[in-house]
Amino acid sequence: MTLRMIPGAGMMLLSLFVLLAPATASAGGSVLWGEMTPLLAATPELEKVVQRSLDCDEVGDAELRLAGQYPLGGRRLGPYRFFCRVKGERGAASLTLTIRTSWRGYDKSGRPADVDRAVRIDERAEGIELSKGSVSPDG
Repeated sequence: MTLRMIPGAGMMLLSLFVLLAPATASAGGSVLWGEMTPLLAATPELEKVVQRSLDCDEVGDAELRLAGQYPLGGRRLGPYRFFCRVKGERGAASLTLTIRTSWRGYDKSGRPADVDRAVRIDERAEGIELSKGSVSPDG
């Protein structure tokens, strides 16, 4: 018996797999600078450096957004990136602030859980990175 591959069947199978495979996260999407306040406040040293030396755009982006089928679907997780400028300077933002984070999920009983069962996520700022060269879209 000889098996023959129908032309295009491999591509159809791959497409079907991609459509049916569960997604954990996707591109992160937008976050507001105000959402970073509690995150930075939990690490006062980082908060002081950022608040005293940088003016950041009101909207930045998150690395991850949890897929909709999970209890916290739509939740964004770091790292977070914002265009910024040195405090008091005018003009387009020419720096990028990256806020690096770590997080842990918990189920409804308060036990550690993966994102597919987490009903609460505790996220904390672990560090910041400042890089030059990115220019904000409004500049």
